[in-house]
Amino acid sequence: MLALPIELHRDAIAEAICEVRFECHESVAVPEIVVGRLADFPFWRDYDQVRLPISDVPAPVRASDPNLKIQPTLELRDQHSNRLAKVGVNVLSYHRLDPYPGWATYRPEIDQVVDFLFSAFKSFKATRLGFRYVNLFTAVDHGVVDVSNLRYSVDIAGDTLIGPQNLNYLQIRSDQHSVVVRIASPEFITGPASKKAEVLVDLDVFTPADFETDDVDVVKSWIEEAHTYEKEEFFRLFTDEMMQRLVKVGP
Repeated sequence: MLALPIELHRDAIAEAICEVRFECHESVAVPEIVVGRLADFPFWRDYDQVRLPISDVPAPVRASDPNLKIQPTLELRDQHSNRLAKVGVNVLSYHRLDPYPGWATYRPEIDQVVDFLFSAFKSFKATRLGFRYVNLFTAVDHGVVDVSNLRYSVDIAGDTLIGPQNLNYLQIRSDQHSVVVRIASPEFITGPASKKAEVLVDLDVFTPADFETDDVDVVKSWIEEAHTYEKEEFFRLFTDEMMQRLVKVGP
């Protein structure tokens, strides 16, 4: 396999997310302690704290609903940088927003978060891992004006589809890594991103439904592999011309 590019002249990453869903003794016995302990992690102890709407739902109700159970109840945001975290009784996600600092910076931060999770609670086990990059291509920064600039096409009865698109597909990269790739035109993008992006490329790597581990090194290795698979899927969408024009070579 050829070496993957390290970075672009102008990064397209609008948000990088690493998520760990988990079970632990405290989540069952004293769930109110979990969020407080996560919020007190020294890495983000001084961040602004914002209660999320789901926190108004009584804890017993959240615990009894599989979907509500894994929703974060508190957002922790650093007003002086592009970092934020979201925590709940059974979930923690750590985010880096634009400008993305690079994997060499983000990865050690993730390791700190994962080490803390596995040391802070009793009988801790991760039940789902997720690693996601949300990329926004613009005409000004990347010379991408619509989805036709990417290296893919959709054919219907032999005719190439032209116009706004919202394509989702799944790639199974290993027995522990699946990647959902979403490519969308502005017409299918909601929120502030729709005002500045010509194309969204959202890559979400995640574990299978039966995944669980109590080994912190397994989690760290999974994240490293997820990052590699995400980059491979991302650069598969680049034409040769995009590679030559956008990929930064050398220092």
